[in-house]
Amino acid sequence: MYSQFNVFNPGSKLADSRSLWQGLRTITDYKAPTFGMSNADTSLADELNIFYARFEAAAIDANAKANTNAIANASACRQEENANTENAFIVSEHDVRRAFRRVNTSKAAGPDGISATPLSPPPALWISEDDVRQIFLKQKKRKALGPDGVTPACLKTCADQLAFIFSQIFNRSLELCEVPACFKDSTIIPIPKKPKITGLNDYRPVALTSVVMKSFERLVLAYLKNITGPLLDPLQFAYRANRSVDDAVNMGLHFILQHLDKSGTYVRLLFVDFSSAFNTIIPTLLQTKLSQLSVPSSICQWITSFLTDRHQLVKLGKFKSNSRTSSTGAPQGCVLSPLPFSLYTNDCTSTDPSVKLLKFADDTTVIGLIQDGDESAYRQEIEQLAAWCSRNNLELNTLKTVEMIVDFRRNTPALPPLTIMNSTVPTAESFRFLDTTISQDLKWDTHIDATIKKAQQRLYFLRQLRKFNLPQELLIHFYSAVIESVVCTSITVWFGSATKSDMRRLQRMVRTAERIIGAPLPTLQELYTSRFAYRPNRYIESILTGNITTWFGNSTMQDRRAFQRVVRSAERIIHTKLPDLHSIYSKRCWTKARKIVKDLSHPNNGLFSLLRSGKRFHSLKANTERLRRSFFPQAIWTLNQNST
Repeated sequence: MYSQFNVFNPGSKLADSRSLWQGLRTITDYKAPTFGMSNADTSLADELNIFYARFEAAAIDANAKANTNAIANASACRQEENANTENAFIVSEHDVRRAFRRVNTSKAAGPDGISATPLSPPPALWISEDDVRQIFLKQKKRKALGPDGVTPACLKTCADQLAFIFSQIFNRSLELCEVPACFKDSTIIPIPKKPKITGLNDYRPVALTSVVMKSFERLVLAYLKNITGPLLDPLQFAYRANRSVDDAVNMGLHFILQHLDKSGTYVRLLFVDFSSAFNTIIPTLLQTKLSQLSVPSSICQWITSFLTDRHQLVKLGKFKSNSRTSSTGAPQGCVLSPLPFSLYTNDCTSTDPSVKLLKFADDTTVIGLIQDGDESAYRQEIEQLAAWCSRNNLELNTLKTVEMIVDFRRNTPALPPLTIMNSTVPTAESFRFLDTTISQDLKWDTHIDATIKKAQQRLYFLRQLRKFNLPQELLIHFYSAVIESVVCTSITVWFGSATKSDMRRLQRMVRTAERIIGAPLPTLQELYTSRFAYRPNRYIESILTGNITTWFGNSTMQDRRAFQRVVRSAERIIHTKLPDLHSIYSKRCWTKARKIVKDLSHPNNGLFSLLRSGKRFHSLKANTERLRRSFFPQAIWTLNQNST
């Protein structure tokens, strides 16, 4: 039956991922969850539009205060424009990247990855015709069009004809420090977050904006990243090259485990939640912060124009709301929105070495390393964080902010609760941190149980595909992308700490997949190792190996056996050997470690110190098994093993 779907034939000209998944849904009779919006009408659309613009009034006062500084910058922008007009020269995106790469590598970098000497002023951004042509040719034809009605297919097909005129428009916009009004219109499509809607907050606003403007944003984004990259907080892991959720979780766990390796210590973790973080950015405050990061005043003014006087309406099916104007926040759906938020929160850092503040976009975690019961520094940093949020129009959601205490002392006294803004912060025994469930005992049973359950559910689809006599090669690809990818998520975080029981549970799952496929699959150990080497995307492994570098090392043998049972089930279905989780874990550890070693600006680079021989690395001192089996000691051990 699979022959009916040309997409299953790797050599087929019709093969593409979209058609592939449509075919798989037909074969497996997959029914996507439906989210009903039976009460959709114009009044609901208007109500949602007002709700999404609710931060506008709260930001007026803060905006007025910041506008005083912005007026001075406006004249500076005009002066800079006049100066640049006479000496303007075309700088392509490639030229900017190459120039800044030379600057960054030639400067002596400090321990935090920031250049020890000031960078020279960046060249003015001038977009060439070829830049516009290349960005238009990269358009995906099936992407949604914006309010202006221009389709991605039009830009892609007519790239040669449109490149010159739009390069002129883009450069004129940069010269005037203004974004055309038609480029700032947006249509908001509310997407239900869950099946049962209980309030307006259960709709996620996704903005459809001009495809032309998104192309413009990508060119500005590349320029902005090159300027601000060396000055970003090293503990901000989002939207940066060679950074991932694995790095953030591994860094946090290393802080915790290294501190708990000493006597008389415990750790308090605060998982901070912001209310609509991206929607509360005040453009004039952002402009001040950008100036402090050496961004040219003309670009600062241009970004302020991009974020202000935006016209938006909400569309619910055939119903549309009235248009509203917003000058607060960065719309979700814009290419440029994520980076300005990272820059907006760049000055939100800890001033005490015993308190670490990890950031991944708007996911913020405060780690208090407590010694001898002295929590004064931790509580003071929390107060400073709350004050910083108040000054910068960010609203702390105290109802969703959670604290977790990790304490392995024998005689544990009752610890006083944490209070933020007169609200007591609830404590939790476990928390899902960047897709990895961390428990207060630092064991991985909860995370592994959830992963195995998700992977076993996907074995059903593998069995269905086997019934339709799909070729073994396709079954293996499906397993790798749909099951193995789940198991191996952050495998470098947890696999090294997994118990033998955890290992056996995991490997049983792999053996099941092997029986289904009828071919051997890589073990978890092989997958763990492979995380530090490049390997192509697969399907079922994606579930089992989700964040595997974070949790696998400290997982129990029982959990590992449960995971491996899923792999064995897939092997039986496919009738081929599949890699075990330990193999996946080891490979991913090696790959990630190599990337960190090569990236001198990485916050974890200092943990990898070469011996005099220049071939092997210093082992990290660890007094407890918890620390020894965590990611960084395991990664160093893996590198040393591969150096012999």
